[in-house]
Amino acid sequence: MIDFFLYLENMKYITAELLVIAGYFNSYKSAMRKLSILRKQNILEAHNLYFGKRGRQRIVCTFTKKYLQNYSRRHKKIIVPNRILHALEINRFFSLVMRNLREPYSFIYLPEHTLQVQRKAFFLISGQNYCYTDGIMSITNNNTNKKALFTIEIDLGTEPLCIIRSKLEIYSLFNNSQEFRKYSEYFDYSFKGYRLLFVTKNQLRMDKIREFSPPNVWLTTIDKIENILEPIWKVPGEDKLKKILREEV
Repeated sequence: MIDFFLYLENMKYITAELLVIAGYFNSYKSAMRKLSILRKQNILEAHNLYFGKRGRQRIVCTFTKKYLQNYSRRHKKIIVPNRILHALEINRFFSLVMRNLREPYSFIYLPEHTLQVQRKAFFLISGQNYCYTDGIMSITNNNTNKKALFTIEIDLGTEPLCIIRSKLEIYSLFNNSQEFRKYSEYFDYSFKGYRLLFVTKNQLRMDKIREFSPPNVWLTTIDKIENILEPIWKVPGEDKLKKILREEV
């Protein structure tokens, strides 16, 4: 596992939930205790935000300016393996959803429900047709109690397009077989469908993947997800950019 501080220094936003998912702590409470210690040492500073189940308070931490100044003098550049970069991008995705969501919306991601220390949620379609998804989450409109189900794929451009095509074919099976309904028990809602949010390396690769993507795949590039809730998502066969939060959610 990557060194704890190296992991933190590659994160823009840090939460106890993400530290548990990454495997550094076995429980939310132990991760919160560690963040509290780092705040007392003036390494981290806390920003209180309200999101998540029943509007429960969450604390998002960032490094203090003093720590970052000292850090920049010690290190010119960090070389991080692709598997770690991939994990960091997944965590950054959820961090950005946390940071940008406002009332009346809230969201929950799968590991919070399963109470397991795992980054990926595994689903089996049938026989040999299976794959991993990088994350599963539900966004709720607390005014209407409507929910939308999302699966997440983060693509750093390290896999050939034939592998991406195979993955998307499995996602189609996942949709057509109604397998996604098994997540209704986790999120306490009867879903009629789901969307795959596919984040890839650059515009050229996104355009190629879009050519063979099913209709429920929404695509964007890594450089655009800072504005994750804005109209940055492209849908196969449509030119107009989409937002994750639509009127029916």
